[in-house]
Amino acid sequence: MISADIVFITLSASIFFGFILNALLNKLKIIPVIPLIIIGVVFYYLNSAGLSPFIASASNYVSGIAIMAIIFNAGMSLRFERFKRLFIKANLFMIANVIISGLIISFILVYLFRYSYIYALILGFALSGPSSLVVPSTISMIKADNDIKDILKYESVASDIFELILPLTLIQFYLYNGLISLKSILYSYIAYFVFTNIFGSILLGFVFALAWIYLLKRFKRTAQAYAWILTIAFIMLVYSLSDYMNLNSAISVFVTGIVLINVGANRKSLFKSMKADIVDTLKHIYNYQQEFAFLISTIFFIFTGILVSYYYYPISYYSLLVITVSLLIIVLFRYLLARYIQSDKRDQQSRKIVAFDIPRGISPLIIASLLYQYGIAQNNTLVIVVSIIFISSIIYSIGIMIYKPLKRRGKQN
Repeated sequence: MISADIVFITLSASIFFGFILNALLNKLKIIPVIPLIIIGVVFYYLNSAGLSPFIASASNYVSGIAIMAIIFNAGMSLRFERFKRLFIKANLFMIANVIISGLIISFILVYLFRYSYIYALILGFALSGPSSLVVPSTISMIKADNDIKDILKYESVASDIFELILPLTLIQFYLYNGLISLKSILYSYIAYFVFTNIFGSILLGFVFALAWIYLLKRFKRTAQAYAWILTIAFIMLVYSLSDYMNLNSAISVFVTGIVLINVGANRKSLFKSMKADIVDTLKHIYNYQQEFAFLISTIFFIFTGILVSYYYYPISYYSLLVITVSLLIIVLFRYLLARYIQSDKRDQQSRKIVAFDIPRGISPLIIASLLYQYGIAQNNTLVIVVSIIFISSIIYSIGIMIYKPLKRRGKQN
């Protein structure tokens, strides 16, 4: 059995290592996802005998915590007041790219690995957009139009939400219908999922968010010092209750986050008769939530390295080549679509930055781990997902290196 001291030392060292990678990002153009996964791989091979008995049972808890942290963080990052001017343009761009990217990757998975159409769509849409854990921290050091930067930041957050909620919904279709087939999606349980599962998930998140806003206002003096940890406990309740009711937990947690930050921070919104102002409290919650998301994502990337080693299944060099070509095709599509979000159509540099913005991150890893947890994963699923994340990170890093970082002197965008 593996020593608890070894686990804590490795975890502590990995968190500090992840922080150092993020700190060096501006200079070395390092994306911390792959190094953290490598740490997990090394950790597994050094302690495989002690880890193997616990991997399957631990996956359920680690995936659940990761979904809660990432989805809630994404919801609280979508301030309508900040993005309202670009909301329509940013959403159309995000939706177009997610659909195109998801279908391209799905087609490649069917072609290379003979996956069923719905299984390929689960993975394809899980890998369809850039990661909110990577893009916001790197886009600020690139010379580009401010609107382009805001749209790319919004796209990364909205894509992470889409990459979790849609595949989770497709997985639920599979679990209810017993097989993954296109017919089961088109003809079975549509009314149930639309009117009870999805609508019920939204309603649950909305009601709980309003209840939490009321409680934060009603007990502001008492709750302010413990607002973040109480909110995390509350989010765990929302997630668990939604899952227990066979609803979509990711949707409920996302709705809770987005309502909390947009309604709670609006002084003219509901409960305006209550004098307590919780804007500062919500800022406190949001800031601590950023740190919590960093902690959970670091742990999850390391755990992914352990899962890759545990479920390892080799794929051919030809498959890696085809995957690389498919990602470059996505780059081309992004370049063509970029002109529709540009204020200056002659700004070629901004178009190229948009084109290279394809790093995949934590959302597809969560979906892949859930497929193993539910016992429906194909042998090479996790290796394929990690390979796509690795290749997309390389392409993104090359794109960053091509364009000079912002200089300290002079005006910065």
